[in-house]
Amino acid sequence: MILLGSAPWSAPKPIHETGSSDNFSLASGGIVRTDGASLQLYFGRCKIKIDERDVAMVELEEALRQAGNQSQLYGQTANLLLAVATIAGSLLAAAAPPALSNLTQSQRMIAALAAFLILGALLVFFAELQKTITLNSRKVVTLRRALGLDYTHLHLTLPNWRIEGATNPFAIRMYPGWRSATALPFWVVCAIATCVCCFVLDDLHFADPVPMTVPWWGSAIFVFAVFALLFRHRLLDFHETLYLRFIYLLATILRTRLLVDFAGILFRSKLAVSEMQRLEFDPARLRELLVALEDQRFHSHAGIDLLALGRAALSCFPRYRRSRGTMRSGASTITMQLARTLLVADYNKTARRKVLEVLLARWLERQFDKDEILDLYLVSVRFAVGVFGIPAAFAHYFGTTDKRSTSDAEAFLLIERLSSVRNGIRPDKVIAQLRRAQKRVPDFSSLGTAALYQSLIASGILVGDASPLERAES
Repeated sequence: MILLGSAPWSAPKPIHETGSSDNFSLASGGIVRTDGASLQLYFGRCKIKIDERDVAMVELEEALRQAGNQSQLYGQTANLLLAVATIAGSLLAAAAPPALSNLTQSQRMIAALAAFLILGALLVFFAELQKTITLNSRKVVTLRRALGLDYTHLHLTLPNWRIEGATNPFAIRMYPGWRSATALPFWVVCAIATCVCCFVLDDLHFADPVPMTVPWWGSAIFVFAVFALLFRHRLLDFHETLYLRFIYLLATILRTRLLVDFAGILFRSKLAVSEMQRLEFDPARLRELLVALEDQRFHSHAGIDLLALGRAALSCFPRYRRSRGTMRSGASTITMQLARTLLVADYNKTARRKVLEVLLARWLERQFDKDEILDLYLVSVRFAVGVFGIPAAFAHYFGTTDKRSTSDAEAFLLIERLSSVRNGIRPDKVIAQLRRAQKRVPDFSSLGTAALYQSLIASGILVGDASPLERAES
């Protein structure tokens, strides 16, 4: 029912290129036109057929009704749980000491375990209900945008992070935070569990294997940690893992900012890959050259190249560089570069940023296979100032986005221009790259490379002298 258009396209810019996170999620999401217009192709540009608008309206009304009913159920159940907890806590404080005095330690532990299992089941119920509410709310936002309703201009009166005014489905978080109303059932359950630990598991004594006494507050801390992991795990978003949450926590400690809208960013990047596939563009040669020139061991490592890390560390010493006749080298793999492009907002704190890039690379490797990572890289990375993704690079360098494949010369140019911050070329560097391509890529033909660079220099797209490249073509 929802159809994507077929506009010329390019990948979304990172947030540090576009400004605020709100601008990124709305104005730079998905696939951007390269014909000079500011229109984007993302979930908000989906179109519904005229003869199916009635069906879409019914879907929208049903999603709104379900989201409202489920939110009401969530609130009522949470209030009921709070009331029950208050009454049960009072009764437990009055009746527990004499009632539990006749129970053995084993019996008290069994009773506490039964209570914890019931409380854990309650947490799972609330988490699943919250997940359903969030997905229904995202469905409402998606259908609303597809029907042409846009509340962006009302952002001062309608908050764009709530269903009432959201234009980006991923602005509605699966888990809004520990201090939000969503977490109220968790805190109530933890309060009940603390009471159980206090009255039922008061000072547990163990003789084997090591004599020890566990105070009630020790049991309470352990149960709190287990419940927190259970509740948070049940509310993980698409591609979100507890390992990723640890990375975000570490980023906070290191005071290095990561983009919080990772689910929306990955969605838009995957949409750009889907559009590339829909237009039947074959990235095989680009993938091959990319791996050969940027990360030879890409297919054998898990996001981190330990050999490259060691070489980069040694290249920091001038004596090593002089003995090897090399320059300072980086250790970033393709996966680390993708992590930096998509998720890192703070580019200034190099050492701390590298730590996060290493961890994020491991996470990306667990979420996507190697070909998917290469495709995400090609539709996301910068090829010139303000030019992100292969389609935008086609428009910038070749004047068209209607390409199904690239010649070897065109593919080499694009890979050589990766992460370019200026339009000048260094012939010695280009020649070195060209010779590596000739050596590492089977059947690579460099014919036409010099002519391609010369034509781009003549048109003002590049600056420099490409005549030395003619000698390297043979």
